[in-house]
Amino acid sequence: MIYLPPLLALYLKPMTLDDVAALHSDYRILIDFWRARKPADKHAPYLRGFELMEIYPIASRLVIVDSEPTDSGVLRYRWRYAGSELRNFIGVELTRRYLHDTADEDTARVTAEIYADLARNGGHHYWERKLGLIDGARSYMGYTRLLLPLLGGDDIVRHFIGLYVLPTLRVADEDVKPQNWNLVPEKR
Repeated sequence: MIYLPPLLALYLKPMTLDDVAALHSDYRILIDFWRARKPADKHAPYLRGFELMEIYPIASRLVIVDSEPTDSGVLRYRWRYAGSELRNFIGVELTRRYLHDTADEDTARVTAEIYADLARNGGHHYWERKLGLIDGARSYMGYTRLLLPLLGGDDIVRHFIGLYVLPTLRVADEDVKPQNWNLVPEKR
């Protein structure tokens, strides 16, 4: 029998939501909340059914992402909400920012593909990886994330909710960039 490290084993077989829930109790909270709001005839619940105060213990590590079409029809992804613990961990405020303005090229491409796949097929996405910010800051820091689709009012997946489980690491206040700090240089 060949021994596989637990992380490698995760990549070799698809993980059910119950598998993900077994990894951390906070994933169980989000999964139970998501499942309780999912209509039986839909592959995801509606965004309007999510009240973050109902899952307050994990809200500081949640993101809600919106997909927005551009004039050319290409989708852009914007964080509607990113919790404060996540902001402190990565050192950047994500709320109201776009994926391609904050993530490095590879991370943005892979993440956009994940969002598009969830919008088409439903399901969930779990990964374990290191940060991928444009400037490479804190790229040594790892995390895990569960991403689930959410329906818009038109019954189409237009939103996503993600929960990050972060390592226990104290980040000093001086390491956190102000909310108006921009990873992409401003045009002059």
